[in-house]
Amino acid sequence: MYTVPGTPQFLAPELLRGDAPSVRTDIYAMGVLLYEMFTGQVPFDDPDTARLVRKVISEAPPKAETLRPDLPPELLGILDRAIAKDPAARFLDADSLADAVLPRNERATAILRNSSLAQRPDLDPARLPFVAGTAVLFDEPVWFE
Repeated sequence: MYTVPGTPQFLAPELLRGDAPSVRTDIYAMGVLLYEMFTGQVPFDDPDTARLVRKVISEAPPKAETLRPDLPPELLGILDRAIAKDPAARFLDADSLADAVLPRNERATAILRNSSLAQRPDLDPARLPFVAGTAVLFDEPVWFE
């Protein structure tokens, strides 16, 4: 059994069962972060840690579309896959997840080159790839406050 420090809401089910950490446990944590970013809440939460752990291990997460019906189907698939209970069903690695969120295609490249986006004084240039990925998914930049 491994002792893994972390926020229980972001720990993969297999970690909570005592399995060793892996790349796919990190994918799960990133999936929870993306889920929270796009829906406004984590998939599982409970003030009682024991109940929270049981939920993460045994319950299906709420479908993101029930919380945000406006999310594009491509994003819903990414979220479902990233927080799958079975580690083998998740993205293979961070590059695979990044490619799904931010497709490396002409459309994303065009958005990055868009002068109105690239020259915004309030936009940190380090965020441009994320903004471009969001624009690819939503057909326009989406700003999260």
